[in-house]
Amino acid sequence: MPNFIKKPFIMSKINKILYPSRIEENNLGDILINALLVRELSINNRVCFKGQPNQQLLDLITDKNDYKENIEVITQIDTTQSFVKTKIKTLSYLIKKSNFYLVFDTPGHISGKKSFIKNILKSLFEISKILTYKLLGIGYVKYGITLGPFSNFFWYFQKVIAKLSHLIVVRDQQNAKLLDNKGFKNTMLKPDLAFLLVNNNLITPQQEETNNSEGVVTVSLRGSIVGKSLDETYFKTITKQTIDLVHKLKETKKVTCINISYQVDADKKTSFLLEDILKNEFKNIQILLHKEILNFNKASNLYQSSDVVITNRLHVFLFAMACNTKSYIVTDIINHKKLISIASDLNMDTLIYTDALKINWNTDIVQDFLITANNYRNELKHHIATL
Repeated sequence: MPNFIKKPFIMSKINKILYPSRIEENNLGDILINALLVRELSINNRVCFKGQPNQQLLDLITDKNDYKENIEVITQIDTTQSFVKTKIKTLSYLIKKSNFYLVFDTPGHISGKKSFIKNILKSLFEISKILTYKLLGIGYVKYGITLGPFSNFFWYFQKVIAKLSHLIVVRDQQNAKLLDNKGFKNTMLKPDLAFLLVNNNLITPQQEETNNSEGVVTVSLRGSIVGKSLDETYFKTITKQTIDLVHKLKETKKVTCINISYQVDADKKTSFLLEDILKNEFKNIQILLHKEILNFNKASNLYQSSDVVITNRLHVFLFAMACNTKSYIVTDIINHKKLISIASDLNMDTLIYTDALKINWNTDIVQDFLITANNYRNELKHHIATL
């Protein structure tokens, strides 16, 4: 761990923010949006992690960050201990040092569990946690989330959680309208945190002489809309769409290589299955499977070295587009609400696959995306600075 993390830091009149350290190591999208949020928060606040976060997250937070000294790890909290022990240690620390302003939950998608008992326990725990923070004078924030679906019974619990919270920020218009119709308090709409990648010094542009992207297609697919288990019916649908897309691209320009990659460990099985299918379909095209999960630098290099990316992952789509690479979406356009809603908010409907869609290599739409995304980035930076 870098030395600056452990050094005591003294600064007057700076807000302290408590941030969770239990962030999935095997999901680059989750790591990315957490890192981008913490980087922004660290500009005007001291961000304190509840225990040791994973190294890839720390590296992304501190790399080329002029405010990295505003990041601290609370070593008194050991997240490797049991859930109960960790919570007791956290509460004890906060009682002794209750000078925190806000506590953040991790961004991402929050929905109901299959088990009724698990939903009850999770809801009651979250309510008791927020009430404890309120007693200590600490506001509770969820930023960059999608909320739902839940049964009507558990929507009531979410409504209570929102009312007790300092702020809940959702990331697409459809979700914001849903919460508004349900009468939620303390909620607002802001763009997905991944838009902070646009014009960010984390992405190092490749030199033209090293960027051999001509005719290269990269495919990154999730095998289901929700959950980590492979949905065979859905997988067959998106595989068919992907094959159709590649054939349509081949009509106007040679496809020289198809990369198969994944940002989330749960997509590994999908990638390996896809390799056999694409080798069978495209016998005269090089099919290259990236067997290990992508880290940030590998993903950045891969997307910049591709002419087109095909995906059903939100943060693959946004990451690749931020790398100036045209990205098509293959998915169930009715049921994949989060991804389709954000693409529609961007007016990027022509990048969502349908049978009638005209597929081409033209990248003009990427410039339209970057203009909108840069506006979103500025909106996020301004709002986070005012928290």
